[in-house]
Amino acid sequence: MKCDEVRLQLLDYQEGRLRLEAQSAVRAHLDGCPDCTRADVIERDLTQLLEHRLPQHPASLALKRRLAAQWSEPIVQRGTGRGRGDLRGGAPRLLRAHGIAGVA
Repeated sequence: MKCDEVRLQLLDYQEGRLRLEAQSAVRAHLDGCPDCTRADVIERDLTQLLEHRLPQHPASLALKRRLAAQWSEPIVQRGTGRGRGDLRGGAPRLLRAHGIAGVA
């Protein structure tokens, strides 16, 4: 398994959503790749920050409607997979979407 494939699957791997063979392949790659192991740690830290450390507030009805309208539009993805993948461009957009400012 190549690094770009592993990085796209890190979130699913961490949350146990991969099939057994894919999970084993990701684990084997992480065992031998220091760069992807670092990306795995960063992914875990980001998930921890977003899910557990930040205050959670209910979304307004207006926000829910805007998001529903955006989700009904086709999504153009740079890669394949459901993970966060390359966070250089996506993290700022993700944080803005969640109303988080000033997080470095």
